[in-house]
Amino acid sequence: MNDFLKPRDGLSSAGRYLSPQIDANVRLNANESPLPPLVGASVIEQLELNRYPDREARTLREAIASQYELSANQVFAANGSNEVIQTFLLTYGGPNRSVMIFSPTYVMHSKIAAITGTSVIDLKREKDFSLDTDFVCEQIEKEKPALIFLCSPNNPTGASDSEELPERILKLLETYSGILFIDEAYGEFANSSFVSLISEKRPLVISKTFSKAWGLAGLRLGYLLGPSWCIKEIENISLPYHLGAITQSVAVNAMKNLASVENQADDIIRERDRISEALKNLAVEAWPSETNFILFRPTNMNATEVWEELVSKSVLIRDFSKIEGLEGCLRVTVGTETENNVFIEALEEILR
Repeated sequence: MNDFLKPRDGLSSAGRYLSPQIDANVRLNANESPLPPLVGASVIEQLELNRYPDREARTLREAIASQYELSANQVFAANGSNEVIQTFLLTYGGPNRSVMIFSPTYVMHSKIAAITGTSVIDLKREKDFSLDTDFVCEQIEKEKPALIFLCSPNNPTGASDSEELPERILKLLETYSGILFIDEAYGEFANSSFVSLISEKRPLVISKTFSKAWGLAGLRLGYLLGPSWCIKEIENISLPYHLGAITQSVAVNAMKNLASVENQADDIIRERDRISEALKNLAVEAWPSETNFILFRPTNMNATEVWEELVSKSVLIRDFSKIEGLEGCLRVTVGTETENNVFIEALEEILR
């Protein structure tokens, strides 16, 4: 047996993030936008790709900040929300610090925490996947975690947190040093946002992405909004030139079409609600959603068998049935009207 150097403690059993990439005519498994981005190809032709990109991504950050009436110094942009989360945890997590999460939720919160050596306090949501505000606050008072992660709307369950919860948590953070991180990857599809709570005087940061409503999952661009003192520390940890010129330029160009993106989000919301209505007539339990996906549980068949039957019909959705807290659950991303019709008809046929 070779005595090669092993990964550092805590990583050997971490495993990779896996979402099956199977060839299918209708792909409704990864919460991507079914609609193409509103970006002109000529944008790339104007770039000097022999030169390093703007290290500060200033134009991009100013464009993002203007959407929220913030300053560029209150924006950190990175290669997808996962790099945002990783850089944040490299900055404020690590050994002898803990992060509190509420499962089931986005798996990368705990996975990246483990990679950065941050201990995870994993609390469970209610049976309906909601969070009890009093319980959450009691646990924060007891554990005093350095970091608290909320995901609103929550992935993969779909519902938003109560408006009271972040305010109660921020009140508790006046009694000790900690930061509240809210993941709003699906915020464009929700009825509310917590961005208005961002202030130089509050330890609150909010992450968002171009992967969902903006239809730019392939671009890999996410960003963090927060107080400038926090963003500055995160920037100090990030790698130089980590955000490419193409990424910056395409995103700035895309933001010129904000109204069209909002219209596309409205279309997806209408399709989401139509799927929800269709599911009411089938043998499934489905949960309310403020995202571009719906979590549901078949009640008369094994979930994995349903998933396999859908794949055989060239319809790919996500199987969560073996995940703790999500037993028997499947998740479908909202696609185009045609794709959604194919999914509904296939599911009806399978569950009959």
